[in-house]
Amino acid sequence: MPGCKFLIVNLICGHQPVDSSIAYGFFCGYLFLMFLLKLPLVTGFLIAMLTTVAFTSILFLIVHWFFRGKRPKTTRTFAQQMALRIGTLHALIIALVFGVIASEYMDLEKSLDIEAASIGSLYTALVPIQTNDTAKIRNQLNPKL
Repeated sequence: MPGCKFLIVNLICGHQPVDSSIAYGFFCGYLFLMFLLKLPLVTGFLIAMLTTVAFTSILFLIVHWFFRGKRPKTTRTFAQQMALRIGTLHALIIALVFGVIASEYMDLEKSLDIEAASIGSLYTALVPIQTNDTAKIRNQLNPKL
């Protein structure tokens, strides 16, 4: 798994030196995304949405607690309305991004299934033909099946 972590960090950050905590954050985000993509679409969407809402709500509560009693009533009302609107917009954007990623992942799975079926069909079609060339091709295709 450490090799996978190094590969993911290189893909995201390039070849620049990266702080290990940043690299670990990218890796955890990657693992969470792969976990969500393995789930059914609706379940993954709900978990992603609830995670985002929980994270932003916790941040809101921390900031709200830190600045408690230091704002007039109108400022508090305005801030609550803006937080609701920004949070809703944020959740919508995250949901749309997750939908696009899930769609691309499903397309990739579909193309891999088609490729595997075509390799199996080619292998099966070469069975009745008994020549040295077809035997070599079948031997090359056999580990992929």
